[in-house]
Amino acid sequence: MHGAVDISDLISGNRPLPSPAELLAMLKELPEAKQKKFIKEVGKATGSRIWMPLPGPQTEALLSTADIIGFGGAAGGGKGLALNTMLPTPSGWTTMGEVAPGDYLIDDKGKPCRVLAVSEISNRPCFRLTFDDGSQIIADDVHRWLTFDALELAARTGTVRSTAQIADSVLTENGKYNHAIPEAPPCRRTGAFRYIVSCDPVETVPTRCLSVDSPSRLYLAGTTMIPTHNTDLICGLVLEYHERSIIFRREKAQTEGIVQRLEELRGSQDGFNSQKGIWKMEGSKLLEFGGLANPDDRKRYQGRAHDLKAYDEATEIPEDD
Repeated sequence: MHGAVDISDLISGNRPLPSPAELLAMLKELPEAKQKKFIKEVGKATGSRIWMPLPGPQTEALLSTADIIGFGGAAGGGKGLALNTMLPTPSGWTTMGEVAPGDYLIDDKGKPCRVLAVSEISNRPCFRLTFDDGSQIIADDVHRWLTFDALELAARTGTVRSTAQIADSVLTENGKYNHAIPEAPPCRRTGAFRYIVSCDPVETVPTRCLSVDSPSRLYLAGTTMIPTHNTDLICGLVLEYHERSIIFRREKAQTEGIVQRLEELRGSQDGFNSQKGIWKMEGSKLLEFGGLANPDDRKRYQGRAHDLKAYDEATEIPEDD
């Protein structure tokens, strides 16, 4: 029934939106070659109101039946920029091909952020994104960007989208630019946003990705310093597929970026107690945040039932002796 990927028949008129669990079951039935189209059609039909995984490693992780999943390897699941992409640093410039763990870049607030890890070189389908100031960046199909469409721009609540998703929706039905990206303080012009004016496929080039410790999980890329994104899977799992979740970082305070991303997806921080690190969401859904700076910290979380335990930037968490 789902092989035709005709989501419009399922999400139309007065019929209620399928639940994330129902959409996931439909996704599981599809061959890998059709999963990308399915995800794209769900996004169009729901206006991105339901979180769906990006094609590739996110989808593979979400569909896995394993109890424990290590997602993203060294730097987050294959999101890549071309190796010659210029990256601003506190002391000058480096490139995506030269940057190494421990180096410092600039985050979306104009502050230094540390590179936690870099990935192996990939060779995925690539696109050239052109912005309204004439700047360009080459990124692979699953690289993620925080963009704002017309409705989101008014509400100041954006969505993290893949390059491939942007390529499919560069213009609105009225022919206007559909994706705005916040400008960073180091290069902010009179407007607070710049627009993507085209996103065209190009010949595949070597790419790599990296992860940084900025609270927003964003870092600047290109000579005009365009904010680009870090990670998203955990937030989708929390919001759509689990009832009682806990997210661990080395330091509990380091979860600020995840809180910001969840606020973008939900539209508010209603129910969030920052002092206790507990977020009471819709119905019985509950999210906790925890820190594991010391091996003994694990004992504080024993005996508390969770159907999702997520370790963000797990390589930074100390191991047991």
